Formats: sequence, structure tokens, C-alpha cells
Amino acid sequence: MFYFLSIFIFLASLSAPAFGQADYRNLDPGRPITIEDAQPIEFRAFEFSFGSRYGRHQEGYELSFEPELKWGFAKNWQVGVSGERAVLDDGQRTDVLAGTEFHFLYNLNQEDFDLPAIAFRPELTFGAGDLGTDHPHGAFKVIVSKTFGFNRVHLNGSYTIGPTEISGRGGISSTGICMASPMSGPLPSNSSCCCSISTRRLRLMGAGGRSSMTSGPGSR
Repeated sequence: MFYFLSIFIFLASLSAPAFGQADYRNLDPGRPITIEDAQPIEFRAFEFSFGSRYGRHQEGYELSFEPELKWGFAKNWQVGVSGERAVLDDGQRTDVLAGTEFHFLYNLNQEDFDLPAIAFRPELTFGAGDLGTDHPHGAFKVIVSKTFGFNRVHLNGSYTIGPTEISGRGGISSTGICMASPMSGPLPSNSSCCCSISTRRLRLMGAGGRSSMTSGPGSR
């Protein structure tokens, strides 16, 4: 699937001109943080983005490449497909596909003076390779975005439906909040700084659950 996605993106880039969008303050999950905003891409627009992640541990390192293609197929709607190719080095190098995800995003309303922007995002994930999930599963996310002066606050809440990594693991619920602010100084005027915090709870069948929390800054 990763190769078919790459070929499609290459052909699309040859067949149509590219147009910039004035949405530099919008957030995409994994670029660079896990939180996203409630705004879909423009109607009839195509958008390609490429993310990567790197981490080190005692045995070695992990590196992943995550291309994503999105299409604004209708007003306030977008559909997207993303893939992940992962490299794991723990004494023995493993280079495999790690999964493919399809998603829709629907923007219920535009932000106004009183109400925030609200969007819904259903997702479907298929595993691939030794590092991918063995069980296809879906997820449903609710996204809320609100502007306060020059700052934007994004709140995400999602729940994963079905088994995930291994049999016996149930749903994963997660919540996160992020604040994005414009940056000044020597950086470009369309740069922004993000600070996020998120929690994740994994429900184990017959054994309660396990929680984790992550936080960190990012810029784009």
C-alpha cells in the first residue's frame, strides 16, 4: 500500500499545479505533535504532507516515515490516506511497512465569536509488516478549536474500537489539548509554536487498564 500511495502522489504532482494555502496555523496529527485542529483542507484541494519520527532506547533506535495525502472532496469534508514505513534497530535492523490508515474529517461548523469550531474524524487502520498491528481497528475522534486573540486552543478526544496491538486488548481512549501561538523574531511570519499535553488509557480485557501521559513543544 505504501508503494501504491507513493506512485499516486507522484502522478498527481505531475498532472496538476500546486497552490499554497493560508492554513499554516492548522495542525495535522504527527506533524509535529499528536493534536490536530477542526479545520479540513479547502474544497477541491489536494494536500500532501510528510512526517518522520526518531527515537532512541538502550538497544538502538526507531525511525519512521509517514506520508499522507488528503483531498477536500466536498465543502467541509476531507478524506485522507496515510502510510508508515518503520526502521527498527535493536541489534538487528528491521525495515518494514507498519500500517495504513484511512480517515474522513467533517467540520460541523465554522468558529465564530461565541462557538468553537467542531469536527468529527472516523478512522480505519490496517496493519502491515512485523511492526504493524495484527488486528484492523477503527477509531472516532471529536475535535474542538477556538481562537483567543493571537492564540488557538485545540481539544481532541478519541476512542479506538476493536482490538489493537494484540488479542485481548480492548479500546484505547485518549484526550489531548494544544495551544498554538505565532512566532516572531528572525523566523518567518507564518511560523507558529505549539505546546501540547495528552493522556492515553488502554483498557485490558479482564485486567483493568493502563494510563500514560505525554507532553512537549513543537513548531511549524
